[in-house]
Amino acid sequence: MRKKPRKFTDIEGLSKKIVKYYFENPHANSSKHMQEKFNVSKKLVRDILSYELKNRSKSQDNKVKWHKNY
Repeated sequence: MRKKPRKFTDIEGLSKKIVKYYFENPHANSSKHMQEKFNVSKKLVRDILSYELKNRSKSQDNKVKWHKNY
């Protein structure tokens, strides 16, 4: 029996929950575990986390470049 598909009413809120869970629970941050916990696809979990990590790395790069200039 298949699970019911999740209705995406608040993708931004879901993204915040997934990112928060990822950083607060390092012991349980596999995509399979998060897929079951939040009832979403593995691709959605992967896309949300890669987008967030990419944004964080860009902000870190900007901070490093700024500090190198001074």
